[in-house]
Amino acid sequence: MRRASSTALVLIGVVVVLIVSTAYVVLATERGSEWALRAGTGFSPVPIAYDGMTGTLLDGLRFERVELATETVAIEALRVSLDLDWTRSLTSYSSLVFESVAIGQLNVDRRTTEEPPARKPIAFELPTLPFEIELITAQVDRLTTNLVDAVYHPSLAFGAHLGTDVWRLSNLQLRAEALRAQGGFEVRIDDAMPVQGRIGFRLPERDLRGDATLGG
Repeated sequence: MRRASSTALVLIGVVVVLIVSTAYVVLATERGSEWALRAGTGFSPVPIAYDGMTGTLLDGLRFERVELATETVAIEALRVSLDLDWTRSLTSYSSLVFESVAIGQLNVDRRTTEEPPARKPIAFELPTLPFEIELITAQVDRLTTNLVDAVYHPSLAFGAHLGTDVWRLSNLQLRAEALRAQGGFEVRIDDAMPVQGRIGFRLPERDLRGDATLGG
């Protein structure tokens, strides 16, 4: 009986060592982190490509470029850094918490088609996430888009909570040549009036300022 108990303890110890070793290889090495990232992006509903990855999931990831695209929008992020808060992520059980996300330049462009699309009411089609994502601080040094003139291309700083039923943006600070804005808003999934929030704005060139309430 003692020999059987000792054998069981040894086997349990071996299993624990294997689990810890595997977790370390995945989280604390660049090769393991890249394997985990490729496995994770394989579940994305849209194709995601990236170049120039350095760092680890444990200490933070850096990318020279990240791209994703849908039928209507192409997104390119340059000089991207991601730092996970593993303590809060592991203790929350259902959330992935990022201590910081920083993007040097974010390009968001609408894809052109041979025929202009028919005008439709604004609609939000947000995916339902299997777990929540928390961004403690996020920063975009420069956002460019072909949707508005260059004088409205801003730098951004904000916090965000992407839940299973609501996406929330808080502490927004937006600065562009022709626009300043601050505030926050949320988008509820599967809601007849999904957007709610309040944004304060200022137009420096016209010396105009005010508040905008979203969703009534």
